[in-house]
Amino acid sequence: MPYLTKRRIFVKLFRSSTASNFHRESVVRATPFKKIFVQKYSLPLLIVLLTAFSGFKSWQISSLKTQIEQAQTQIEGCSNDQQLLRSQINTIKDSDTQKIVLSDGSAKVNTCVYYNPTRQEIALDLGGIPAPPAGKTHWIWGEQAGKYVLLGKVALSAVGSWQSIPYQAHLTRFFIAVGGETNQLDFPEIVILQSQPI
Repeated sequence: MPYLTKRRIFVKLFRSSTASNFHRESVVRATPFKKIFVQKYSLPLLIVLLTAFSGFKSWQISSLKTQIEQAQTQIEGCSNDQQLLRSQINTIKDSDTQKIVLSDGSAKVNTCVYYNPTRQEIALDLGGIPAPPAGKTHWIWGEQAGKYVLLGKVALSAVGSWQSIPYQAHLTRFFIAVGGETNQLDFPEIVILQSQPI
């Protein structure tokens, strides 16, 4: 075999062997670095992930508790509304209840007060009461021994279009009047609905 051919074969073999050794050395050198990296950072990273997961679960549980509390409040509110409606219906159906019509003097606008001295309850039908002017409120008044008595604010948004009114004995007339947002001390001049004497 010619000398040049042997030389070329020898050079190729040497280069191939050197590259293979270099690759093996790179792998050998790189492997400890990877192990060190994994050993050093895997545990803290795992702790961070577990902490984040635990925090997320805690937030989920807290959110669910809030939703459950809100649902319970709504259920209790519905139960209270049902009890109030039952009480108002029983008052209206009671044989001792007096149905007192309040009107504006015409047949267009009127409503009723159900007055029961035996049960000591008053129920106001809100269905026929018009909305008050802007910035004003409706108030219900009674007449007692020739004097006007403030019974309370009319809540047109009350449950079931009925409102329970604080009881006062010996009332002989009822009035719906327009006033300000705060409690009225004097009988207002603007009366939109009133009853005949009982």
